[in-house]
Amino acid sequence: MSAADHVSSPSGGPVSTDAQMRNSANFERFQQEVIVSGDFTVFDELVAPGAVTLRSANSTMQRLVLADFVADQTPLSREGFERAWSQVMSSRANHRRTIETICASGDTVAARWSIEWIQQGQYLGRACRQTLVRTEEVGFVRFDNDGRIIECWFMSDPIELWMQLGIDVNLSAYVQEQQRPTPEFGGSSNGR
Repeated sequence: MSAADHVSSPSGGPVSTDAQMRNSANFERFQQEVIVSGDFTVFDELVAPGAVTLRSANSTMQRLVLADFVADQTPLSREGFERAWSQVMSSRANHRRTIETICASGDTVAARWSIEWIQQGQYLGRACRQTLVRTEEVGFVRFDNDGRIIECWFMSDPIELWMQLGIDVNLSAYVQEQQRPTPEFGGSSNGR
């Protein structure tokens, strides 16, 4: 028996190495085709209905800057994602993402990637300098039996990003925000 034979999928059955490879490839497709290229025609192929983002990479920063923003545990719909991501990309040029590390275990893909873009306008409604931005993110993404995303959890360093963009950081608010409990990955009932 292989290690994959000991890992269960959302439905309780074993996850094959082929499924893990497919999930990794679908994660990379989502990053490149949807996020970088803005091709939302493949969104429904890669994301299951009812998928949820437990934590977006910059949710801490977004909650501190946008009083009505609720990023954690939000449904990942094509329309909502396309609208939000189009706003983010409207002030970015030469957006690139490079998967640095990726591995799959069971129904989950874990990855670390670098991101680079030229910021050309406001970020989350805040004035910032036009600059080349370089940052990294990590994420854990769960997939259903058809290789579609059902759950996401991402993290990056918001203070590093703010500093690159020249945005004043309210560290006391940031510290308070860090004391909020984060949703548990793998705890949703999606895909089961």
